[in-house]
Amino acid sequence: MSIIEELDLKIRKFISSLFRILILGYSFTIIVFNDNLFSWYAYLVGGIVYYALYLLLKPKRKYFAHLRLLNDYAFFLFVLYGKDLGILLNMGLLLLPIVNSLNHSSHQRPPAFSLPLYLIVLLSLFILNNFEFDYTAIFALLGLAAINIFSFLRASLIRFHTVIYGAIDKFYEENLNLGRAYVLLNNIVESLSSGGSIYKSLAPLDIMCFKVKGTALSLVASSKFISTFSFPNEPAIIAQLRKKSYLRVQDVSINGAVTYNCILILVQGNKAQYVYCIHFSQNSFSFLHPLIIKTVNPLLHKVVKVLEIENDLRVQQRKTLKKLKSKLHYVDNTVKVIHYLNNKLTPVTTYFDLVTKYEQIKDPEILKQLDPLITHEKKRAARGIKDVIGKAHNILDKSLSPYFVEEMAPESFRRIFEIVRLAWDHNDLDVKSIEVGWDDRIYESTMNLNLNDFQLILDEIIDNIKKHSRSTAEVKFVIVEDCPVIRFSNDFKAPANRQDGALKKLVKDFNGNEINEIMKRNSHGTTFIKQFANQMGIKTAFRIDRQLELSMIFPVNNA
Repeated sequence: MSIIEELDLKIRKFISSLFRILILGYSFTIIVFNDNLFSWYAYLVGGIVYYALYLLLKPKRKYFAHLRLLNDYAFFLFVLYGKDLGILLNMGLLLLPIVNSLNHSSHQRPPAFSLPLYLIVLLSLFILNNFEFDYTAIFALLGLAAINIFSFLRASLIRFHTVIYGAIDKFYEENLNLGRAYVLLNNIVESLSSGGSIYKSLAPLDIMCFKVKGTALSLVASSKFISTFSFPNEPAIIAQLRKKSYLRVQDVSINGAVTYNCILILVQGNKAQYVYCIHFSQNSFSFLHPLIIKTVNPLLHKVVKVLEIENDLRVQQRKTLKKLKSKLHYVDNTVKVIHYLNNKLTPVTTYFDLVTKYEQIKDPEILKQLDPLITHEKKRAARGIKDVIGKAHNILDKSLSPYFVEEMAPESFRRIFEIVRLAWDHNDLDVKSIEVGWDDRIYESTMNLNLNDFQLILDEIIDNIKKHSRSTAEVKFVIVEDCPVIRFSNDFKAPANRQDGALKKLVKDFNGNEINEIMKRNSHGTTFIKQFANQMGIKTAFRIDRQLELSMIFPVNNA
């Protein structure tokens, strides 16, 4: 419950107490200006009992609200019994709870038409009218009910506005939530759906946000997970939205299923245009949708600002990753130097061993003079050379590798899918080339992952996919032997100076288990792709034929 809702509940509870005091005062006025069947002290005792019962029932919730209502009308019957209901003063007492119904103090909001309330009023009229129905009173009650319904709808729209803004508060209260704008959209849908029957009728089922890219729509965030989507004639829809405030469409495909009763809204951001697709249920009040759109429009602009901030941060992240990659290439070259020293210094130790054996056949007299000095210098040289070789082996050891992945946490494959799709889109690759074959079982599964290192691998893969592509690039999410697999591919164009033999050697080295063989090559990217992937338990396979294809086979926690 938001702060505003808590304040509203406290105010309604305070009004509830004032309302009972008003009832006592109003009842006293009726007793003063009418002839009474009972003595004044009987009415006094009745008033005390009535208020005592109210105080007893006041802290109670749920169905005790109906008991409070019954307590009210039991007291009304006691006060009005034997009095003329044709007098407006007397009749007004029965109608007070109807007038006050919008201030109902229950934790659950009251319905627009409270059937128990109107039934109790009719029953009270029947009893007070000598057990006869007064049909004119029924028509009067129906008129009051209609007025109450319209007042309730107006109040509901105001609260509708309050609830959706409360969703923003919840979004920022939980955490900064960077990169998780879908949480904000989900908060809006959940807040509205949990606000009572009238809000469920007004609330959308889903909210999706798309970015306009030329004449196409690219998914940015959604309140629920979306793997595939399609709109009929996207260029025409975008053109119409630029002329209208909103557009109703009936044949939007989401996750392979056709959805109906969708409203599209165009929102202008600082750097791009965005289209919101708001999906309502078939039973939703369509005539209220234009009013709802006007209500949520300021909020949608705020969400766009969040999305643009996230995009700016993502751009900065990519710049940082590029700088990091250049530093990794520097480290890579350093490691290659150590490999070189390792290869060159190993024969030196062999040479010293040969010298040691050779010295054994030297002239004894000379050896006697040189032995102390040669022995001392030989030990120093051998110790120094072995230290260099040992240091080289330590640096090349995985535990001390510059490509060491330090921290990993469980991440869902739903999140992995969204990261890949977003990276694909941000690199100006066609998201419609993404082929999705994962199912709900995969999406709900998790694996241990370092998101930053995974993003680094992803960035390097996509850079190479674009760099060595003629015109098309694809990514496929498939399942192989119950394992989730991502396959990146393109229509490969080989560099002019790269021979088939060299390509085959690259593929063989990458698909093998010898990291040292990969590190001897000039392909810096393949080095840390392999190193990072191995440490996160991701198997990688490289294939070059008529296309370049790199597969990532993921482990599944508790599979």
